[in-house]
Amino acid sequence: MKLFSKEEALATADGLLDRIEKVRAAREEAKKQSEAGNGDEMAEGTFRSRPFFADQAAQTEFQERHRRPERKTVYPQSGSTLRAYLGIDSGSTTTKFVLLDENEELLDSFYAPNQGDPLTVAKKALIAMREKYASHGVRLEILAAGTTGYGEMLFSRAFSAETHAVETVAHARAAAKYTPDATFLLDIGGQDMKAIWLDNGVITNIVVNEACSSGCGSFLENFASSCIFRRGRLLKRHFLRSIRLRSEAAVPSL
Repeated sequence: MKLFSKEEALATADGLLDRIEKVRAAREEAKKQSEAGNGDEMAEGTFRSRPFFADQAAQTEFQERHRRPERKTVYPQSGSTLRAYLGIDSGSTTTKFVLLDENEELLDSFYAPNQGDPLTVAKKALIAMREKYASHGVRLEILAAGTTGYGEMLFSRAFSAETHAVETVAHARAAAKYTPDATFLLDIGGQDMKAIWLDNGVITNIVVNEACSSGCGSFLENFASSCIFRRGRLLKRHFLRSIRLRSEAAVPSL
């Protein structure tokens, strides 16, 4: 029976059983090393891994360290026209866009959950941005728009964007511009993670996690939104009670 790699093309029953036993032993060892949790009953085959943070203080320190800096919008003179470029990233869980001036300097930005309707979220945000500048007597003129992300084509057609790029290519172009010597990129998204290798700005290899559970984050967020359940409650509980799934396709009960 041909299995495994070319170097190990033949497999015996004893060999397969030995591999299964090694996997079982590794899982048992991991289970012993994992923390006991808080005494809740767990489904058979499921065990707790270590919490993300040792205590509340560690969590607070982490969140403060990674808090997004607040930007103060600088408005041009009243009565003027602001010529800018618009870039939209339609992700699986969030929608983001940036406004760049003709020198590619950041003017404004937006970041928010999709709430199950990314087009509406983006439309409202764009209208709000236009009205914000209008309230200061500034007229926005969008020179061109580009889209990327999971909703690349959807947003490109919805907003008549002049250009669009698949997110891996967008990552590579950004790296070539802002970090020319970059050789590796890690994209941590709401739906999957991508490891991207670069050689002089050219993508040479890509690895994407393929487990079904890679979508648990976007699934939980959209399900919580449908049930009018605040995401903060999910995060607060998950930080304290991290659970290792017993199978790749499982979503733990909350």
